[in-house]
Amino acid sequence: MKQIAEKTKKKPVFLRQDIYKKKKLKNVWRKPKGIHSKLRRTGRGKRNIPSIGYGSKKKPVEKKPARISSIKELGMVEKGRVIYLSGKVGLKKKIQIIKEAGKKDLTILGIKDTKAFIEREEEERKKNKEKRKRKEEKKEEANKQEKEEKAKEELKEDKEKKEKEEKRKVLEKKTK
Repeated sequence: MKQIAEKTKKKPVFLRQDIYKKKKLKNVWRKPKGIHSKLRRTGRGKRNIPSIGYGSKKKPVEKKPARISSIKELGMVEKGRVIYLSGKVGLKKKIQIIKEAGKKDLTILGIKDTKAFIEREEEERKKNKEKRKRKEEKKEEANKQEKEEKAKEELKEDKEKKEKEEKRKVLEKKTK
């Protein structure tokens, strides 16, 4: 911080060429472009021209958020870093990743309250499981009914065949 403060103290005020000659010129830096301009040629005793060396030190740039698509990738992320979940991750793995990220104190983009998110999604998963079970039970019941109906039809057909055979035998005996 001291270096930054010293740097700003040393930075001169860059004045436009001939600013003191004309009142209408604003106190805004303009690069001198004349062929014979002494300021452009930067001779001794002339004012300073802005250059890259006068720049102030920038704050360190924060790292980009890491994209996470598996729990293994989550293990490689440093503590306190920002992450976001890949769109290809399913709900089951997403919940696991969020729980692990909560243990590591990682902030997740797109999810404000991780605990509420986990609770809401787990309840939704339970509801979906119950719906699937009900559908499967209905299918099983329908299959049982169809099998029973087929069995009844087969029994009827068998009885009819037996009756026909008996009639044939009776008719054959009478004809002989």
